[in-house]
Amino acid sequence: MELDSFLLTYGRERVLAELRDQGFSVVEGVLSPEECQQYSDEFKEWVEQYRSQGATFRSFQSLVQSYRIGHFNAAWATRLKVKRVFAEIWGTEKLLTSVDGIAVSPPLESMPGEPKFRNEKTFLHLDQGGKRLGLHAYQSGVYLEEASHSDHCFRVLKGSHKFIDQFYDHFPDAANHTMKMEYYELQEEEIKWYKDLGCIQMTVPVPRGGMVLWDSRLVHDNARPVQGRPHPDRWRHVVFVCMTPAKWAKQSDLKKKRKAYDELLLTTHWPSTNVSTFPAFHPSGKEGTTELMELPAIATTSEARLLMGVEEYDFSDGKPNGPPEPEWR
Repeated sequence: MELDSFLLTYGRERVLAELRDQGFSVVEGVLSPEECQQYSDEFKEWVEQYRSQGATFRSFQSLVQSYRIGHFNAAWATRLKVKRVFAEIWGTEKLLTSVDGIAVSPPLESMPGEPKFRNEKTFLHLDQGGKRLGLHAYQSGVYLEEASHSDHCFRVLKGSHKFIDQFYDHFPDAANHTMKMEYYELQEEEIKWYKDLGCIQMTVPVPRGGMVLWDSRLVHDNARPVQGRPHPDRWRHVVFVCMTPAKWAKQSDLKKKRKAYDELLLTTHWPSTNVSTFPAFHPSGKEGTTELMELPAIATTSEARLLMGVEEYDFSDGKPNGPPEPEWR
């Protein structure tokens, strides 16, 4: 299903209602099968450079946050394709983008050693810290490969976004932890607290070419594949994208974004406020591996430069600038 047809049929209000009520929404057909194949092939070629030499690359739960991977052609192409979805949600074309890491993982069944399949352990976490009040962002994962309930699958505590302020009030140590880094992995007691409020733990399948959007206040993680799954040859290929109104950004945020653009750095998911970059880390230099040395052509377009704050929007042109900046404690 084409994106325009999706928006016409189901509408912005349906997506916003799901984001409001359950904290997440799945949008189908944001990429075509041909685009998914092209972009996933680009990431596979990069992975194979390592596998062919018996080398590995650094990742966390298959999330790669270095090697300049967020600036690959496939990452930028995906980012630009889904901008229309964020523009619909925020009611403005004047957006800034994150340069998140990319989830790229060959099938566990093909990995050397003992594969780590799904078990009871989770890394359910929050990406929004205790300083922020209310809605500050919608994150997303764009799926270049299908993810069913038994594959690498997005997992949530449904409706948990409604209770984040109560959570930080009830667990002040968690709130204090997020003052330095806006990432908090929940303990068993804290997960139970959410579940006692009626937040059901569930996995969210996403079709190939679709994207899952979620409120940054939502408790979530990624569930590993189930041993004996129907498609043991299925990779995990997810491009993470977050966009928020550019009007919210301060000059200090734009300075960091321009540095990330110039030096091909990755950022956390916050695109406009409290922007933060990850340290540069590159391949070991082993023969056969290649390093991205400059931005791909698609990232040098005016649209991409506007999304990174390198070029500036005209906020006085009479066109919508989006909602006012959210509140802080």
